[in-house]
Amino acid sequence: MERQIRIEKLSAGIDKTAGIDTLRDHLQLLWIRGGKGDLEIHYKHYKIQPQRIFFLPQGQRIQIDWQGTGWLIRLEPWLLRLFFQRHPEEKLLPLFLPAGRKCYTDIIPATAHALQSLAQFIQQEQEAEHNLSIAQTYLYAILLHVANAYRLVNKIPKVSFNYAVAEKLLPLIQEHFHKERLPAFYASQLGMPVRKLNETCKRATGKLVQEWITEQLLSEAERLLAESPLSIKEIAYELDFADMAQFNHFLKKHNGQSPTAFRQALQTDKRSDTDGQAG
Repeated sequence: MERQIRIEKLSAGIDKTAGIDTLRDHLQLLWIRGGKGDLEIHYKHYKIQPQRIFFLPQGQRIQIDWQGTGWLIRLEPWLLRLFFQRHPEEKLLPLFLPAGRKCYTDIIPATAHALQSLAQFIQQEQEAEHNLSIAQTYLYAILLHVANAYRLVNKIPKVSFNYAVAEKLLPLIQEHFHKERLPAFYASQLGMPVRKLNETCKRATGKLVQEWITEQLLSEAERLLAESPLSIKEIAYELDFADMAQFNHFLKKHNGQSPTAFRQALQTDKRSDTDGQAG
């Protein structure tokens, strides 16, 4: 069971040099029970506070600095895929999507009480080295509680309808967002009016088509600024912006910083981390 699901009760938080970033082949669920701090996922900063749960996707750059108590659950990706097969209505929640920029939810005391019991049950199964299926049942109950909390906080109704359109939309955006920035293109590809596509997307994910296009473009811009040797002008060209002014306006509007300021801030953070580790 240890390799598929691993749970750890945290009593002293996690500092920036700890190992949460080293298991990026796993998905991770981080439940903050106490304490405050900062978390960065793929260059996006989040505040840590009590009774907040983060879903940390695989393959993302993760940094954390937090002192407090909580739980950390690591699971292999196939377990989440099986969960979505059983609960397809949860698959498109931004909480679980790599491109989703709101990968957390706050929970009420009743939910926290239920999750505490479920986490303890998983820990007992782990220590006893029992069959995976028991721990898996508890894990899926946790994921359902977290998904319901996310729906409640973000006012996303749980309704039954055909998710096929929304499931096709997000891969289309990932494929074409460099060149196609308007919902009309995706509506045409899916053979439906823009209004109907927006309604379907909103019901399934809580966001409109344009919001998903913007998030995909913003994530790619941040990634290139952080990881690519390309100049800012070359990145603007790579992302099909008309000129530097348009790229600058886009990033400032959605990130709060200009491309130059964003890149410089990341370089400063890297130097600080290097100096801290050397000391």
